[in-house]
Amino acid sequence: MIVFRLALTRLNAFFRVGEPDSFCQLLDKYFPKLNVSNRAVPGSQIRSVWLDYDDYIKPSDDILIIAFGINDHSNGAEYLQRFEDRLEEVSLKAIQEGKQVVLVGFPQRNKLWEYEDPASTIAYNDVVEDVALKNGIPLVDIYSAFESMGENRQVIERIFGDFIHHPNGYGHRIYFSYLLPYFLEKPTRSTEIPEYIVGEWSDRK
Repeated sequence: MIVFRLALTRLNAFFRVGEPDSFCQLLDKYFPKLNVSNRAVPGSQIRSVWLDYDDYIKPSDDILIIAFGINDHSNGAEYLQRFEDRLEEVSLKAIQEGKQVVLVGFPQRNKLWEYEDPASTIAYNDVVEDVALKNGIPLVDIYSAFESMGENRQVIERIFGDFIHHPNGYGHRIYFSYLLPYFLEKPTRSTEIPEYIVGEWSDRK
């Protein structure tokens, strides 16, 4: 089984997260039967996969974790419909090929960043949710997950390694925790997976 992931975050020491800390590697750690392939490309948008589908998605892929929007939404409202159409087209093509698809939203970036428009963040996340609901595709609502953890500044300081939008190791554990239910094959206690942290934030307040 191969898990395919697209465009979430660049992984290097500057962002205080290395490849072993990424949610892809955490999935690989707890599900050794998976062959996890991280095909993230820094700065990419859904257009890249829409134009070059076969370069990104391989015939042997079984499960696709598709995470787009965080780069796309900088294009503003005029690109929103194209984003929706392309995300849906890529997702449905994969499903028609017999692959399972999980769509992942994206968090609110630092609202003080000059290139950030919070209204666009909400609009693009809404589109990801709409595509998921319309087509019966599982959705991981990262926007709501991060928003539930406190004020934007507090989340930025604790979860983003660059204080803008790249999750640190803790942030990747949040992604992993919300993806985990889609891969578990039997009831599992949270104590069996130390990196599972959903609920941990509120417990520490």
